[in-house]
Amino acid sequence: MSALGFVFDAAGVIVPLALSDLFKPKVPVEARTNVQFILGHGSKTAGGSVPHVAIWDDDGNRIGQYHPGSKDKIGEGEVKTITIEHSQTVPQYSQADPYYVMVSLLSDDAICVAAITVANSKVSGAFYGDTGYKCGQSWFASDNKIGSDFWKPRCVWLDGNHDYGINARALSFHLNDMQPNDGKLDEYYKNINTLCRSSPRFSYWGNLLPDGIIPFFNPKLES
Repeated sequence: MSALGFVFDAAGVIVPLALSDLFKPKVPVEARTNVQFILGHGSKTAGGSVPHVAIWDDDGNRIGQYHPGSKDKIGEGEVKTITIEHSQTVPQYSQADPYYVMVSLLSDDAICVAAITVANSKVSGAFYGDTGYKCGQSWFASDNKIGSDFWKPRCVWLDGNHDYGINARALSFHLNDMQPNDGKLDEYYKNINTLCRSSPRFSYWGNLLPDGIIPFFNPKLES
C-alpha cells in the first residue's frame, strides 16, 4: 500500500510524492492503525522523544491513542512504527478509518519530523514536513532521501518547551487533505491559505496536549 502526499519544490510548486519502497508503511490487521514516523537527518538534535498520537474518524469520533513511555526514543533519520488499537471506538475495537491525526510532544527532547504515514487495512496517506514548512512551522533542511526519486522533504520541529524558538509542540492534519489529487493541489497552489489557515485541514500548535481536541470539519467534507 502506497502512502501518497505532496511536497514543495525549490520554486514553491506543489509536487505529488510517494515514499520510496524502503519506507512504505506496514498495514495492520483490522481494528488497528499504524502510524509511522520518519525523522529528519543532518542535525544531531533531530532525534528525541517519541510523541503522543491520537486519531479520529471523519466524523470526529476518537478511535484510539498512543502514549509513549518516558524512555521511548527515536533517533536522527530513523523510522518508528507505532500501532494504535481502536480502543475508543463504539463498539470497542471495531474497524474505523483514521482521517484526523494529532501528534503532541510533552517532552523537551525535541524531534524533527520529515514524514508521518498513516495506514490501516483500508486507508493510507502521508504528511510531509514540507506542509509545516510552507505554513510557518519551525523547520530544518533534512537530507534524508525518503521520497521516490530520492526526494528529501524538509523536517519540522516539535518541542515541549520551545527551546531555540521552536514554535510547535503539536501538529494535526486531515488525512484526506494531504492526498495529492489535482483539485486540491490546484487549490493550494492558487491560495496557500486554503491549506495553512484551515485549522481542520492542517495546524501546528504551541501548547496542545495529548488529550486535547482538534478542530473537525462540520459538516464533513464531501471530497
